[in-house]
Amino acid sequence: MSAFMCAPEHFGLLAAFACRDPDPHRMIPEPWRRPARQAAAVHVAEELARENARSLTARYGDAPEEHAGTIAEAGTWAARYLTRFPDLSPAHVIGHATCYAYQACESRDWDQTPAHELIERIKDAAGAVPRAPGCWEWTDPSRQH
Repeated sequence: MSAFMCAPEHFGLLAAFACRDPDPHRMIPEPWRRPARQAAAVHVAEELARENARSLTARYGDAPEEHAGTIAEAGTWAARYLTRFPDLSPAHVIGHATCYAYQACESRDWDQTPAHELIERIKDAAGAVPRAPGCWEWTDPSRQH
């Protein structure tokens, strides 16, 4: 198995999806909650990116600072997608969540992390179906056909 750092847009999309819920606190795990929706989306995106980086450290020994730019940029994408969410099917949201989980699962305690909890909630909220068709990596919805 190999793992990679997801794109900042990927983290932003997942965070914005979670924060679009009428009650974002229902979706967002307790340690990541923030009072304002935009602050929550930015924080969640950054934390998802940090967890992906932590996975790469566990798998390959990557230094966390190697991914500092991606982590910082993730919050910007979350704020953008919170105001204008891409027109994605539930299968695409599930695909993005599944891809993220695959990239972020290399830490021994993955199953106990807020990131794992959030990803499971996102898949449930998107109407998870077994082996849903979709895409794993971030792609611009305007280029999908």
